[in-house]
Amino acid sequence: MLLNPAIHCTCGATDLVAVPLYRSDGSTGVAVLTCTLCGLAWEAGMTPTCPGPNYTQAYTTAETLGLVDEELELLLLAEYIKERSTAVNTREHRDLLLRQAAFLDWTAYGLELDWFLGQVGDETVNDSSSKAVLVAREFLEFDNRHDAAYAHGPTRVTSPAWACHGGTRAYVRQEYLALRQTEEAEADQEEYLPHRDSNGELLDTEGRPL
Repeated sequence: MLLNPAIHCTCGATDLVAVPLYRSDGSTGVAVLTCTLCGLAWEAGMTPTCPGPNYTQAYTTAETLGLVDEELELLLLAEYIKERSTAVNTREHRDLLLRQAAFLDWTAYGLELDWFLGQVGDETVNDSSSKAVLVAREFLEFDNRHDAAYAHGPTRVTSPAWACHGGTRAYVRQEYLALRQTEEAEADQEEYLPHRDSNGELLDTEGRPL
């Protein structure tokens, strides 16, 4: 029995039937989920959520890179912050917490899909989901304490909408997507406009000092 499932129907039901997806590499995933109560069906990555993007929208980049690459980025960020422990700012702490929460949310969701196929047991999924909820709540409380100073998503952290089932993890997905979009916009800007490096030096589009 799943104690805190992220996958549920808009009607609130968690009793779902999964249609397997057979990939060319021989692995198996979930193609479609169907609610046994109201009959609603949806693609696995399009799982209905309260405010905030679904899993496909939030983790398109992570899915393209793969969770292994995403975990490596997270470890590198953590090591960078550890090395600068005396000079780390609030935004860097937030970015690390957000990346941790997003990684745990995406991992727990994948395990939950595997559970529908009978590939993992209840304990494994429940443990992963509990960790995802714990860190997501920590992230949401962090933004609350800092008055969402670095938040970019459309729905504010103080909105009562996040009180829905899975709301803390949905807030993480909103802010993770906003972070990725900001990073992409900054990368595009660096390609066409002068920019400053980490030391504050102004560089041209090819990285040469101006």
